[in-house]
Amino acid sequence: MIARYVPSKSLDVALRAIQLVRESRPCARLLLIGEGNESPHYADVIAHLAAEPDINGAVRRLPFLSDIRRAFAAADVTLLCSVDEPLGRSILESMAMNVPVIVSDSGGNREIVTNGLNGLIVPPGDINATAAAILRLIDEPALRQRLIVAARAKVLTTFHPLLAARAVEEIYSTVLAKKAAIRTT
Repeated sequence: MIARYVPSKSLDVALRAIQLVRESRPCARLLLIGEGNESPHYADVIAHLAAEPDINGAVRRLPFLSDIRRAFAAADVTLLCSVDEPLGRSILESMAMNVPVIVSDSGGNREIVTNGLNGLIVPPGDINATAAAILRLIDEPALRQRLIVAARAKVLTTFHPLLAARAVEEIYSTVLAKKAAIRTT
């Protein structure tokens, strides 16, 4: 999970979910990449949860990385548990790097992920559903592979930088044309 350590990112949900996953898969690990400068109290809460005996050693915390590719290469899944997420850039990066994603049903996540097609969507704050989704991706390699293929295709066809730039150009052209039409009337 790559996220700032702020309450809206719900890192605590990821930690509690990994606790549940470890009940049947004790080798499961969680890598949290991010920082808590904006919300030091929440960062302390996350540090405390990560140090609990039943998950201590299963969680590794790293600061934001300038090159995230090595983290994605080592990942089996990417989580984004946010309760309000305008656009999860880490999810797009994960999908582009062939890592399946599990996202909460919040904000713009549904614009990126279609449940069961290119990722899995769980209710925000639902620890049990998040753990179940993680276990599902562990237990169903064919599903993992289908999600990976569809996710990469989605990123390349919908979120490619050149396509996004063209879409913005079209919006500006439309607005400017309407503005010019108003001036001439």
